[in-house]
Amino acid sequence: MAAFAGPARAAGEDVRPCEPPCAEGAVCLNGTCMVPAPPATAAPDPAYPPAYPEHPYPYPPPPGYGYPPPGYPPPAYSPPLTTPRTPRKSGFQPVVYAGMHSLSEQGTDVGLRLGAILGGRATEFLSANGEITVDILNFDVPSGVSASGAIFQMTLSPLFHATSASADIAIGPKLGAWALSSHASGSGFSADVEEQGWTLGANLGVFFPVGQGSTALGFLFSYANLQVTRACQSLSGYGEQCASDVDGDANIFSLTFAAML
Repeated sequence: MAAFAGPARAAGEDVRPCEPPCAEGAVCLNGTCMVPAPPATAAPDPAYPPAYPEHPYPYPPPPGYGYPPPGYPPPAYSPPLTTPRTPRKSGFQPVVYAGMHSLSEQGTDVGLRLGAILGGRATEFLSANGEITVDILNFDVPSGVSASGAIFQMTLSPLFHATSASADIAIGPKLGAWALSSHASGSGFSADVEEQGWTLGANLGVFFPVGQGSTALGFLFSYANLQVTRACQSLSGYGEQCASDVDGDANIFSLTFAAML
């Protein structure tokens, strides 16, 4: 009977309250505040590698690319100051020129030259052209004598072009025909001379662009050898005399201001 007395009294013993009351989350056990232990956390499985930690910030930019400084807007796009010139690859492209010429004949001085090269680009590097030239002769005659004359040339004048954004260099041969007509008078006489033949020469031009189009201004240097195949002469009081067996030639040089349109 004594063996059961102790437990019976313990079971009937009064439960003491906790004074003061336990804080939130604590348990009162016979007058004592007890805080439950946190649940155990399972250990990670060594068979699986740990996950990559989340990067707290965005990935940094690659070298050479930085964020704009705070407080400043991103730089605006600035177009180039000049637009590259586009060389003409095809189409009609005339060249007109005016300047001076020099004829390798005694009794002539530097005279006026006018002309045009009419044609167009077959490719970016080649143009097929025909050329018309008029040289106004300037005769060196004594006082009391007046003289005038002109040389007219028609040639095939292709040009080879080396074009860049800053210049267009053109060079090419010329082959065709020419004719001369002159008149002199004074002291009661007059004379008329007409000559014709074939010519072979060359052109060299340097042109600089104007604006962004295909127009260019520059200089044109030309050389031509004039071969005489027929000559006619008329003197006052005499009839016209002509000769086809003529052995003679002349050289003509020119420098002109030219515009490629």
